[in-house]
Amino acid sequence: MKVVIDSGEYKGNPTVSIRKDTEKQDRYPFSFGLGKANLLLQALIQEPDFLEKFVKETK
Repeated sequence: MKVVIDSGEYKGNPTVSIRKDTEKQDRYPFSFGLGKANLLLQALIQEPDFLEKFVKETK
């Protein structure tokens, strides 16, 4: 699945927004700040097989 990643700002703080890259664009992207981005990155580094355990890719 292709995604689009945009940067933005909320109350003066940097944010990241992720949405599906489809013909019908996501109305509400998944957005979060750098603190949560770092937390997510650390979790994926600590448990790299997480997605393989719980999510099956659909085509």
